[in-house]
Amino acid sequence: GYTVGKKPYGYMGLGDIFVFLFFGLVSVCGSYFLFTKSFDADILLPASAIGFFSVAVLNLNNMRDIHSDRLTGKHTLALRIGFKRAMIYEIILLQLPLLLMLAFLLMNHVTNIYAYIFMILMFPLMAIRRRILEVKEPRELDPFLKQVGIMTLAMAVLVAAGINYFK
Repeated sequence: GYTVGKKPYGYMGLGDIFVFLFFGLVSVCGSYFLFTKSFDADILLPASAIGFFSVAVLNLNNMRDIHSDRLTGKHTLALRIGFKRAMIYEIILLQLPLLLMLAFLLMNHVTNIYAYIFMILMFPLMAIRRRILEVKEPRELDPFLKQVGIMTLAMAVLVAAGINYFK
């Protein structure tokens, strides 16, 4: 498990990989397969977008807890690379989802303009990224956990609604 068992992967810095795989690829591709009874490689782009947002939440949590994790021997990726590099990693994690979703729509020649409405999230995400970069103390990251979670949900809802309901 993440923090239990003989070799908890959360203590080995593997949480990011598992969150990406299970909250991104497995959940999105699995849901897609469940509804369509098929697999299309293109679905890896939106699955990765959701996965990167999910990892962004985990990374924020790990950056916030970096001092206590050091004391308890939990070697998260944030602890391994340090707070400043984890901050850069976070900014990348917050940028990738919109780019991947845009690539998915363009590669599939989606002409429905409503499918692109998720791009309005670029503005609150820019504000979140800017404010994250201003953080000096790890505990100041707490409010961003909820905000990034909301952005993840908002992107999924806006893309789904744009593609499926506003044709």
